[in-house]
Amino acid sequence: MAGFTTRVGASRSEAINDQAWRFDMTGMESSPTPAAAPGRRAVVIVPAGDLTPAAEQARREHTWAGRLGMPAHVTLAGPFDTGPEGIPHETLASLARALRDQPATATPLSGPSRWDDALIVYEPADAAGLTGLAQAAAGAIGGLPPRAFPLRPHVTVAMARLGADLDTVASDLQHLPAGTIDAREAWVMERDRQPGAPWELRARLPIGPGT
Repeated sequence: MAGFTTRVGASRSEAINDQAWRFDMTGMESSPTPAAAPGRRAVVIVPAGDLTPAAEQARREHTWAGRLGMPAHVTLAGPFDTGPEGIPHETLASLARALRDQPATATPLSGPSRWDDALIVYEPADAAGLTGLAQAAAGAIGGLPPRAFPLRPHVTVAMARLGADLDTVASDLQHLPAGTIDAREAWVMERDRQPGAPWELRARLPIGPGT
C-alpha cells in the first residue's frame, strides 16, 4: 500500500485482544506498571516537530512518554494494549484508509498552559482538525472504550508528579515560540509492556486525500 510503512516482521494475523484495551486519562503520561500478560502497547500520534530545545528537555525529564523515547506529539488514539505482535496489519490498513479520508491540517500551538496543577501543555489554536483525526482514528481501530472526558488535543511538556516545578517550567517557556502542529502524517508507536521498554515507531501513515 503506497505510503503505508510498518515495522519489519510484524504479524499480519495477530488478533487484538479486545479485553486488553485500556485507556488512562493521562494516557502515556501514566506511570509504567508491570503487565499482567505478555504484549505490547500502542498509540497513534501526530508528531510536533518544532518545539524549542527547552521544551524538548522538559519533556524528556518530566513526562513518562519523553523518558521512554516518545517524540513530542498530539495523541489521536490510545494508548491501548495489543497482543505480543502489536497492532494487526488489517487494523493498520483500516487506520491508513481512515486517515487518508481526513484533510491534512496545520495549526500553531499556544501556551504554555497549566492544567489542574498537574501538567504543563501546549494547545493547538484550532483543534477542530485534530479532533476530527482523533475520531477517525478511534473509529478505524475499534474496541476502544469511550473517552470519559471531552477530547482536548494538546502536547504535554511537564508533569508535577515526575518532579517538575510547574511554575519554573512555565516561566522558562513563557517567552519562547510554542511551535506548530503540521498534521500531514500520523505515527503509530508501540512498546513492550514491561517497565522501561522504549517506544518504537511502527508505521507512518499519510493524512489527506491523494496521499
